[in-house]
Amino acid sequence: MRSSKPDKVLGSMEPPVNHPNPRLFPPAKTDNNETASSDEQARIEWLCQQLLSFCPDPIQAFLYKNEHKEYLISGLTRLPGGYSSLDASRPWILFWILHSLELLGMFKGPMSEEDAKRIYTFLDKCQAPTGGFGGGPQQTAHLAPTYAAVMSIVITGSEKAYKTINRQKMYDFLMSLKVTEGLLQGGFSVTKDGEIDTRGTYTCMAVASILNIITPELVEGVAEFIARNQTYEGGIGAEPGNEAHGGYAYCGLATLRILNRTDIIDLDALLQWTTQRQMSLEGGFQGRTNKLVDSCYSWWVGGIFPLLQDLLYPLPNHRSSADAKSNEDKKGASTGSGKPSSGNESGTKGTTGVNNGGSNSSSIKGSGDKKMNASMASSSSSSSLPSSPSSSSLLAPSALSSSSLSVRPPSVTSVLPTT
Repeated sequence: MRSSKPDKVLGSMEPPVNHPNPRLFPPAKTDNNETASSDEQARIEWLCQQLLSFCPDPIQAFLYKNEHKEYLISGLTRLPGGYSSLDASRPWILFWILHSLELLGMFKGPMSEEDAKRIYTFLDKCQAPTGGFGGGPQQTAHLAPTYAAVMSIVITGSEKAYKTINRQKMYDFLMSLKVTEGLLQGGFSVTKDGEIDTRGTYTCMAVASILNIITPELVEGVAEFIARNQTYEGGIGAEPGNEAHGGYAYCGLATLRILNRTDIIDLDALLQWTTQRQMSLEGGFQGRTNKLVDSCYSWWVGGIFPLLQDLLYPLPNHRSSADAKSNEDKKGASTGSGKPSSGNESGTKGTTGVNNGGSNSSSIKGSGDKKMNASMASSSSSSSLPSSPSSSSLLAPSALSSSSLSVRPPSVTSVLPTT
């Protein structure tokens, strides 16, 4: 039988005297057979009970925004020595900091050109000669830091930042990682001779979509690869036959949303698996069956619900996703050569976009699905890359940016300095 209080806990947590009992849901059900997993689950539930007892009504809990901002800003200029082990993840650390500050309402719009310059100058040093970004200056290109670097550039909102990305070489880099045969056909390796999984495939599709370099050749077989990764539980794993996993489930569904191909998987089964990942007492989400609650997995699994919302249960007056487009739109992903050529690109009139290896290109109007459909159409009728998007078509003011702020990001002279 599970004990009501574990023998070993982290620290002493005695609730305040005469404090009302918090509103708690019952703990997870077990078969009363003690295992390492059930003992660990009991320990976590007991710790959560102690923490929740300090707050009689969880609705009254709040986030220490100013403290978080100060902590994040300090990380832009100096990091403790322990972070030296993450030298191959510097674009990731930068993205996590910038994205967190954006969510906290730090940026009322595109950041100042001075701060943006320091960020994209650093990221440009991480851009590999072969295309893509490495985890730091002079490191091998990898899809994970490539995703983080591009997302960081998006947050800056700087046109000059976009121009640092060599779109032609980026496309060549993405194509070099594509798997064209075997069980993993349609997937992407995260780096040369690296693992091939749902995560790498999502980062590739996300980067290609944002930079408007999606072509039929690039997306061929991708949706089918993701579909083969859906498990009997309903979730999505890293590759065919792997266990369903919160992070891969989000990446897989997000990939299909980018491609407008959510019809290829069982969405009801995915929804059931996703809802079962929420832990009854803790409230957060676990990443896999019989695993502990985790804040990281809570982000991944929690992000699945908005992606499913308008597919399964559209809100009133809510514009449905473009996944319901006609089959003709989907056929656009399977026609045309999609092979980029060297030389100048042509596009419709608009703001000058990202420089493509020295050639000039112009921005197309629109964003989102329209941008991607234009990408498909362009690659079907021409051998050149689609037009590059402008910063204005990719960025919208933060939803949390309306509050007045007493501080702003400092100069990022060395975004992630060596320690």
